[in-house]
Amino acid sequence: MKKLVSLLTAVLALALIGTMPAVAAGVLKTDGKLAGEYKIQNGNLPAAANLTTEVNLAVEAEEEGWRAEAELGNLIGGATALGEYQIEFRDPRLNLSFWGLGREYQEEDLTDPFEFITSAHKYMGNLKARAIAGPLTVDFEDDGEFFVFGEKEIAGQTLGIAAHHKLPLSNGFTALGYDRINLAGVELTAGVGVNTKATAPSDLAYAVKAEVPVPVVPELKAIAQFKIQPAGFNGADEKEIKLEGVHETDLLKVNGSFANAMSNTTGAFKQNVVEATAEWRGAKGELDWDEQFESDEYFKNTAPAVRAQLNRTTTPGDVVATKIAVTGTSPIIPGQVWVLGSLVNEPEAKRTEIKGDGYIKMSEKIILEPGVRYEKAPVETMELIGKATYQMNENGKVWAKYAQKNTGGTRNDEISAGYEVLF
Repeated sequence: MKKLVSLLTAVLALALIGTMPAVAAGVLKTDGKLAGEYKIQNGNLPAAANLTTEVNLAVEAEEEGWRAEAELGNLIGGATALGEYQIEFRDPRLNLSFWGLGREYQEEDLTDPFEFITSAHKYMGNLKARAIAGPLTVDFEDDGEFFVFGEKEIAGQTLGIAAHHKLPLSNGFTALGYDRINLAGVELTAGVGVNTKATAPSDLAYAVKAEVPVPVVPELKAIAQFKIQPAGFNGADEKEIKLEGVHETDLLKVNGSFANAMSNTTGAFKQNVVEATAEWRGAKGELDWDEQFESDEYFKNTAPAVRAQLNRTTTPGDVVATKIAVTGTSPIIPGQVWVLGSLVNEPEAKRTEIKGDGYIKMSEKIILEPGVRYEKAPVETMELIGKATYQMNENGKVWAKYAQKNTGGTRNDEISAGYEVLF
């Protein structure tokens, strides 16, 4: 009886949520999106004792000068929880952004040319704030950490700073100043870092980088970097040399690097890392290199694309960790059917993962998305996914999804349904 009441409550909650687009549109009077999801999970069918229900809500809104996104979870059966969120206020002189609870803001971390000081783009805590005023960017995290970054071009060269501090003020700070200049086509960057934190000696850090075009191969650039990061500078104790090559055209992108690090104090070997990536696509479409293999973007590709990656790390004692990944996507029937597949192998960890996804545009109204994932590791995992979407009109769609996951003989089934409304 209790399960029946929970189920009826969930349906009622979903029905009430379904009335919210009009309310949201009337209150916000702006462009945005409202999405709701109703989910039923069963830990081991047909054992109904494991049945759980869940209703989630996602809201996006945007107007000139501001933008907001937020997720709400567990709307029934417990305390409603705020999920990942992001709020932006834009002004010609000052931009303010707030995000957290697992939200990824932009696509990459904010860092200096030598990655001495880095502010992560994904924040798992409650609140991270960013203020941008002219060339200066300031990040603040709710655990008391501050980051400052800035660059300014002066007299043909670029001067930059990066700094990190954690409250209270008596803790001191870590800071880096650098200069980038172009001499006869060679881009040189040099930096010096200082540490005033009371918990570590005030050793200086040094770094230099040269980026040199290779005339015999068009669009090829060679990069050499050397840096010294003492133990008193952000807790590291290493000197590193890194060599890298980058080649990019409209249809081919290749880069490879080798980095070797040793202790700055003793000279003992710490690690070396070999990385290589090669990407090819049959035509340049509307997607960037980093978008064409995304699960919510690949069906916009107009031609096949393939990416191969290698990462091999060696640490003291000849301990090796290797990761090989191959990803491919292609339209099977142009404008109607696309596939996306990947293979990941980590031989030392004895782990292999195979994934396959499909996007089938049955008509202008109906879209089917089947998927499968198999992982061979200490515990085998198999996942099967099927999703169907019905586009009601240009501003609204509804969808239903079934997912089955079997891990080491334990099966979990999930049935979910939802909607998305633009306003």
